[in-house]
Amino acid sequence: MTSWLDHSKGITDTHCHIQDYEAPKDLLSGLSRLPVEVWNMTISPAQYLANKEQFSRYSNIIHCPGFFPLELPKIETQLDDLFIAMEESLVIGEVGLDYTIEDDCLKQKQFDCLSKIFTKGVELGGRTFSIHSRRAAQETFALAAKFPANTMIFHWFSGSLDLLEKIPEHFYFSCNTAMVRSRNFRNFITKIPKGHILLETDGPYIELGSKHVSSCDLHMVLDALARYWELSRSEVEETIQGNIKQIKGKWNG
Repeated sequence: MTSWLDHSKGITDTHCHIQDYEAPKDLLSGLSRLPVEVWNMTISPAQYLANKEQFSRYSNIIHCPGFFPLELPKIETQLDDLFIAMEESLVIGEVGLDYTIEDDCLKQKQFDCLSKIFTKGVELGGRTFSIHSRRAAQETFALAAKFPANTMIFHWFSGSLDLLEKIPEHFYFSCNTAMVRSRNFRNFITKIPKGHILLETDGPYIELGSKHVSSCDLHMVLDALARYWELSRSEVEETIQGNIKQIKGKWNG
């Protein structure tokens, strides 16, 4: 469904995994004709470099070097490569903590790596991070709060709502189609100021019926926000793109 995008002034999908779709180039080719910008997440510096080469012809994609926490045992030696990639990249992701593991030593390694990554962002003048925080929201919040020079986007937040009582100015939250269909979404969205909300698909890792979600399905998120905020879809779209402009304004600062 793309007809709604024919009337859109532009949207930004802040968390997607283009390379993991069955036909990524076909998807990008279709999106390139629409007012859509995609922030493409990776799990490692090596994947980031491969994507830059494979998808170089598409101007509507921002390539993001990542360091996915569950991949740490495989990619730990690539941390310096990430730092090099961060010098040319303004959006970094997917990074974060994942405490679904039981190994306390590995949890500490995740934490130490993330702290180094956030520190590097500050050294480079500030970077925008898309953050994974599964079963580690409290720890991730506490760490991210120490780096206000960076912009922290919490992707698919599923932590305690108590953490949302006082949101730092440099925190944002990206919402997807699975989130808006959850029972907890109303409680979540009422905690967060409109100026801190963004869109994401997390495609292809969310399914809508028999298909994988894509940026063309983000009208579902816009419509859900419109109901809760009591605004029109176009007003919600304008608000969220205003948030994107605010983030990008820091890139030029």
